[in-house]
Amino acid sequence: MENIKENLEQPQRKHKIHKEFLNELSIEQIVIIYTYYRMGHEILCPENFDGILQESKVQQFVVGKTEGNINYFGSKLYGHNFIDNVMSGVYSSGDYELFLMLLDFLHNETKIQCEEYDMLKNNLLNR
Repeated sequence: MENIKENLEQPQRKHKIHKEFLNELSIEQIVIIYTYYRMGHEILCPENFDGILQESKVQQFVVGKTEGNINYFGSKLYGHNFIDNVMSGVYSSGDYELFLMLLDFLHNETKIQCEEYDMLKNNLLNR
């Protein structure tokens, strides 16, 4: 019974944690991360970054940093392959500082334990 209760409480904890993290980010940073996610998820060309960024703003974030937008984007944070999709977009863009913030958050909160991410982080920090 205790295990069931703990499993039900886990999404609430994640929701609270990602909300705190996203509240620290500006709407511009959220839109950029979301754009990187889309670029990797939809396999979009990095040359079209500005157009994809505008499309992301209009598509999802036209009203700014609302409760609904934070919840929508927060749900993506814990999604399958989120970091891989973002990584694909970021790698092409060169915006490593924002990516490192995101990577640190996900590493600490979702306990990503992967040599690949640690190696990538070290490579980005040494640029």
